[in-house]
Amino acid sequence: MKAVNAPLNIIEISLKSPPLQSAIAAVFHQVRLTLARYLAPATEPYIWEETQRDSRRDGFANRTSVWYIYDPQRDRTFCFTSELEVRIWIDNRYSQ
Repeated sequence: MKAVNAPLNIIEISLKSPPLQSAIAAVFHQVRLTLARYLAPATEPYIWEETQRDSRRDGFANRTSVWYIYDPQRDRTFCFTSELEVRIWIDNRYSQ
């Protein structure tokens, strides 16, 4: 049997590529929601913050926070761009 010395084709996947980052973030989001459903009390909302980095042309990066609320009573996830909006949502939920 003769050995063949052929070059291996190596594919590098960068974790910094936006589509892959989005896919990984989506998986973690689903894991978080699943954990929230099983670990949190069935009536209380689950709130978390994610920081997203937006690159600019001048080489600097902006960091923006996005807030999420999972409401198990409605089985819905809400998205907000500020902590104030989250507080308003909580106030409205408990004042009903």
